[in-house]
Amino acid sequence: MWLTIRPYSDSPAGGGAVQRSIDVREGCTVTVDPCADGQDRLIGAIQQLRDTSVAIVDEAVIAGILMSPAPCEPDLTVVLGASSRLPRTLVWDLAYCELVFIDTAWSQLSGTHLETAIGEYSRRHRRFGGIE
Repeated sequence: MWLTIRPYSDSPAGGGAVQRSIDVREGCTVTVDPCADGQDRLIGAIQQLRDTSVAIVDEAVIAGILMSPAPCEPDLTVVLGASSRLPRTLVWDLAYCELVFIDTAWSQLSGTHLETAIGEYSRRHRRFGGIE
């Protein structure tokens, strides 16, 4: 029920600033996050923690900030870029989700691209680590 869209690199449409946005459509929360670099997102999460009164900082607290507003990892991450390399990101961003690569620029992303990605995701058989 969660979809994350992230560019391959930190150069969104025309190099202009794109804000992280969150939208709910028909029970699916879509997060558009223009920050492709997991290290930058981790630094941002730590900076957010400085402004709070959290007593104990652990993996769950940091993961909660990184994945907010989702209560868990996304089911599908759409990566804009070629599938020959993974984007610079944190491992836990990718550990429990399906990746669909769309080799298109951020500025060219359309609803048709997302429909294709969701269709590809729906045809996959997820084994969650199991072997058949």
